[in-house]
Amino acid sequence: MSKTKVLFIVNGLGLGNSTRCSAIIHELYGLGYEIDLVTSANGLNYFKTSDKIAELFSFRSLVYGKHNGKLSVVKTILMFPWLFGFFILNCITLRSILSKNKYSAVIFDSDYSVISIKWQRQRPLLLAINNAEVIVSECRKRSDLPRNIRMQYVIEKLDSWFHKRIPDFVICPVFDNVNLADQPKIKYTPPIIRQGLAIKTKKQTVNNILIMLSGSQFGSDICFLNKLPQLKNIKISIIGKNGTSNNQFSFYGKVYNNQNFINDADILVINAGFSAISEAIVLEKPVIVIPVENHAEQFINSHRAEQSGFGLIATQENADEKIMEMLGNFEKYRAARGSSRDEANGAEIAAAFISKTIESKKVSI
Repeated sequence: MSKTKVLFIVNGLGLGNSTRCSAIIHELYGLGYEIDLVTSANGLNYFKTSDKIAELFSFRSLVYGKHNGKLSVVKTILMFPWLFGFFILNCITLRSILSKNKYSAVIFDSDYSVISIKWQRQRPLLLAINNAEVIVSECRKRSDLPRNIRMQYVIEKLDSWFHKRIPDFVICPVFDNVNLADQPKIKYTPPIIRQGLAIKTKKQTVNNILIMLSGSQFGSDICFLNKLPQLKNIKISIIGKNGTSNNQFSFYGKVYNNQNFINDADILVINAGFSAISEAIVLEKPVIVIPVENHAEQFINSHRAEQSGFGLIATQENADEKIMEMLGNFEKYRAARGSSRDEANGAEIAAAFISKTIESKKVSI
C-alpha cells in the first residue's frame, strides 16, 4: 500500500520556519507519511541531510530590503519588481512539482506561492503554519506601538488577511498555553519545538551562555562582546557568527542542528523570532532578547518574554549590560517559568491535526 504524500513549502530566509516545520515533519514521518519539501537559502542547508525528506526541491529566495543593516519596508517596496519576478518563478516551480507528484496536502510556512494553485480543480488541501493573526491582535492591544514598526505591522496585517482567505486551515502556535478556542479555519497549538531538546533540572548557577542570533540577513551584531568583563567559570558559546575563540568565547560559525548547544546553555541571547523564544519558554531558559529593529512580530515577542519575567529586552549596543543584570539576578529569572511550564507537544498536535484533516477530507475545495 503506497504512503500518503504531502509537500512542505518552507521559507528558508532564517531558520525559525525550518526548525518548527522539521518538528512537524518528524511527527508526520512517524505516522507513515511520505514527505517532499521545497525551500530556499538556509532552509536548503538545514534539510539537505534529513532522512525524513523523500525529495528536496529549491525555490528562489525572497528577501526583505535593508538599510544600514536594518529591515527597511521602503527598500522592500522598491525591490518589488525584482521580488515579484522571483515570486512568479517560484509559482511556476510549484505548479511543475505538483504536475509530477500527487500530494494529499501542501503544508506551507511563510510562503505565498500557493496562491497560484488556490483555485485549481482537484488541488491538494492547503494547510498553513502561521501566527500573524495573533501578532496583529497583540499589536492592536498596545497603545505604545513604536512608529518604526508601523510600516512592517501593515505587512503583518496583510499576512493575516492572506491566511484568512487562501489556506483551507491554519495551524497557529501560541505562547503560554493561551486558552484560545479553535476557530473554523484555525487550530491553535502549544509552542512547536524540535526533537532533541531536553527540559533539565534547573541549575542555581550559570556556567554556559549561548549567543544564538538570527540566521537571516538581519542577525544582530555582537559588538557587545567587547564590553563584557571576564566572567569566572562561565563559558560563552557563539553560533551563527565567526570569530577568534579564547578562554571565554568559543565561536562555532553556522550550526544548523544546535540542540546540544541549547541543552547545555543556562542563559540564551537570541533575537525575538517566534521559534527561538518558543524553545526558550518550553525549556525554561532565561533569555536576553535582541529584537530585529523595525519588525512588528519581534517587538511583540520580545515584550511578551520580558513581561513574563523570564527575559530582558536588549539592543546590540547594551546587551552586555543586560547579561550582567541577568547574572546578578539569575535566580529570579530562572524561577519565573517555574509555575507555568508549557507542554512541549505542539508538533505532535499539529501533525495529528494535519493527518486528521487529510483523512477526513472535511473541506470544500
